[in-house]
Amino acid sequence: MKQNKKAVSELVTYVLLISLAVAMAGATYGWLKFYVQKPFPEQSCPDVSLIIMDYKCSNAMLNLTVQNRGRFDVDGYIIKINNGSDEYPLRDRRYPLSYVPFRMGPGNSTVGEFNFSVFRKIDSIELEAVRGFDRYGHPILCENSVVRQKIQNCPYGSAAEQPTASCGDRQVNPPEQCDGTNLNGSTCASVKGPGSIGTLRCTLSCQFDISGCSGAV
Repeated sequence: MKQNKKAVSELVTYVLLISLAVAMAGATYGWLKFYVQKPFPEQSCPDVSLIIMDYKCSNAMLNLTVQNRGRFDVDGYIIKINNGSDEYPLRDRRYPLSYVPFRMGPGNSTVGEFNFSVFRKIDSIELEAVRGFDRYGHPILCENSVVRQKIQNCPYGSAAEQPTASCGDRQVNPPEQCDGTNLNGSTCASVKGPGSIGTLRCTLSCQFDISGCSGAV
């Protein structure tokens, strides 16, 4: 009898622990989902307005000219990219976060540089102004300042850098130089020259990336 009571007690304990774990997982998922979708706090900012004056694309780089058309200073902006399948934050190559810390007075403009090679293409972009910071130093977004624009003629790299139809299948098919981790037996020395050492890599367009190689000519 005592043994049965002990077994029931252990079973109840297991059930409670599992229930607690599921509840905590649900709460954590909800918090992470909210944080990913809204990484920074937002507020209403009357008379804050940004416009996209111009953009240019070259070799998977987007050069974006943004102007402050509002009545007040702004402390920068965040930018998101849509590549036709999903939306992702994009960051200026000179800064570690998606927040671009350019302070602009009314009428002033700035140029940002964004590498979108990992997303292959740009269908549209979205900007949201930043004005002020919370007590933790997080930039505060102006929810009424969102600007969206379709992007045209913004290919991934040059024509020679466009991925082939078979790029990504881990097989090296001409004109590919490599494919994923398949370097077709090549090394830094064989590609850059005798005496070169380091790590040879493959780009998303199945061409050699020698940035990790050093030495030789």
